Amino acid sequence: MAKPGDFFVSVTDLFSIILPGTATAYILLKVEEHKGMDLLSLRSLGGKTEGYVAFFVVAYLLGHLTDMVGATILDWIYDHTYRTWRAGSFRAWLRGTGGHQRAEWSGLLDSLFDASQPTNTLLHRAKQLSQPAMPSGDRVYQWSRAWVQIKSPGVFGDTERLQANSKFFRGFVIVAIVAAVLAPCLIREFHNGPRIVCILLALIAFLRYADLRWKAVQHVYRCFIALRSESPPMQFE
Repeated sequence: MAKPGDFFVSVTDLFSIILPGTATAYILLKVEEHKGMDLLSLRSLGGKTEGYVAFFVVAYLLGHLTDMVGATILDWIYDHTYRTWRAGSFRAWLRGTGGHQRAEWSGLLDSLFDASQPTNTLLHRAKQLSQPAMPSGDRVYQWSRAWVQIKSPGVFGDTERLQANSKFFRGFVIVAIVAAVLAPCLIREFHNGPRIVCILLALIAFLRYADLRWKAVQHVYRCFIALRSESPPMQFE
């Protein structure tokens, strides 16, 4: 009997590459129809089998492109905004004081994106556990993820589903931006309303992506720590 892991297309591929790529290809196809062009040769093939095959090949390639752009740009934005805020001292102050203690607002504003006093306890614990075996220069997250994959494939599947959801919304951000840029080519009587809607959807999708990515990474650390606590200490010569 076939297992979920035996399929060539994983849930991550579906959410991060195929779905965003298909949406982007569909937008480009509608642009070609609106402009009367056939740049991708999709309109000329029509509803034939070759047309469907060509469409999904283009969609797959565009999916990899959107995933690459998201991994390069959106991950960088996430690292320097949302992740820093979640692990920063300002958020820890908000949670610790509940708004009942007073402080200098200048100092609070300076600590808004200050990670000099990080509060990500899961990351630090995972770093402590991985240091004896992790090669120099490797990342704690990648090492923790590999450990979970080896020690518990079932738990690893749960972490991958969380990661797939975050990558879906990351791809949706790129799709919404493409739709916003090409909005005049999609609507005959263009007004700024559709473009504004696409931009708002991109912002909402980014916030959702950032929240899911944070939860997925923290879940990997949590599973790694739990599995390491059940494993015997590693021995080195």
